[in-house]
Amino acid sequence: MVRGDHRPALTFSGRCMPVTGITEVVTEMWRASLDLSEAGPDDDFFELGGNSLLAVELAENLELRLGIAFPIEVLFYSGRLADVIAACQEAPPRAAGSADALQAGTES
Repeated sequence: MVRGDHRPALTFSGRCMPVTGITEVVTEMWRASLDLSEAGPDDDFFELGGNSLLAVELAENLELRLGIAFPIEVLFYSGRLADVIAACQEAPPRAAGSADALQAGTES
C-alpha cells in the first residue's frame, strides 16, 4: 500500500500507519513482548495482557535496540501502540554509558 506522501504504509487491524524503521521495530517488539501475531495502533498494552514487568522489559529493549531514552510513562499513561511508536520517534538519544551504569547498578 502506498500513501499520498509516497511513503509505504502498514495495515494494522484495518488501519494504516506510515512505515518507518522505528514503526516496524516497535511493532515487532510490542508483538513479541505480548506474544501476539498482529497489533493495531489503538491496541492497549495492558488490555492485551501486558503488566508492569513486561512494560519495563519492553522499554529497556526499545532503548537498547533503538539507542533512545524511552519515556516509560507513555506505556503506563497511554499504553497505545501508536503512542509508543510516536514516543520512540521523538525520543532523544540515550546518554552514552547509561546502559553500562544501569547494568552495574550505579547512576551516571
